[in-house]
Amino acid sequence: MNGHFPLGEIKPWRYFFILGFILASLFTLVNDDETRHVVEVFLQWQLQVHSGSLFFIATHLFLTSRLSGLNSALKLLVSAFIASLFYAPVSLLFDVYWLHDTDYTLAALVQECSDMIPTAMFSWLVVNLPWLTGLSLQRRTPLPETPPDTPTLAIAHTIPISPPLAPLKAAEVIEPETKKLTAFLQLATVNSVDEIVYLKAELHYLKVVAHDFEKLILFNLKDAISALAEADEQHTMSQTHRSYWVNRAYIRSVKSKGRQATLLMSNDDKVLVSRNNMQKVKAWF
Repeated sequence: MNGHFPLGEIKPWRYFFILGFILASLFTLVNDDETRHVVEVFLQWQLQVHSGSLFFIATHLFLTSRLSGLNSALKLLVSAFIASLFYAPVSLLFDVYWLHDTDYTLAALVQECSDMIPTAMFSWLVVNLPWLTGLSLQRRTPLPETPPDTPTLAIAHTIPISPPLAPLKAAEVIEPETKKLTAFLQLATVNSVDEIVYLKAELHYLKVVAHDFEKLILFNLKDAISALAEADEQHTMSQTHRSYWVNRAYIRSVKSKGRQATLLMSNDDKVLVSRNNMQKVKAWF
């Protein structure tokens, strides 16, 4: 499956929150404990599901670059296993101190791990299934008929730059793309790096922004930059923020104010520049 998941532009944070809310609500409905008020049960499940979701996301983000040799499915399984192993003691606390239905013993912890790990690993795969199978949350926008003029920004300090560079012709490419770069371009559904305007990290996903579409894929920004560097080593210098990488050919202008800066891209999107990258970005102009 390599189609599109036409649900509009859904942010990962919203996706996980809504999904967690629905699951916690379902767990509340099937609860058979008549000794507790339904509101208490609802709050318990909301807290348990959302804290678990945040723990799994944080674990995957921490491990994703360390598991760069594995494919996406294996990364998810390994991160889910490790997250389950470390979250099980936290989950057991709910049973001990909130539900009062067990003691905090080694036997209870082993039982909690055996109950949680298989279900959690399967659920983590299912939650990420749209991106794992090649489906995507994508928004397409019409291409501009003519390139926009370099704007003059009245606020702050604006530095206009030259128009975007023309993409390289096939005959000008000296070295063929490596497998790593090719795999990334295929997942991003672009033919070359020249089609990408910028990349933005969103949780353990990556938003690929071109002039005519945006696509959210299951990929890490650090790994993406490493793949792009195989086409041109200069791409490693194009990260402007911990969450952003830009194609310098499509920067229209930079607006700086004090120690803050924002890049205006050729598709009218704005990209953040961190303080640590200010001097590097200014040197581009």
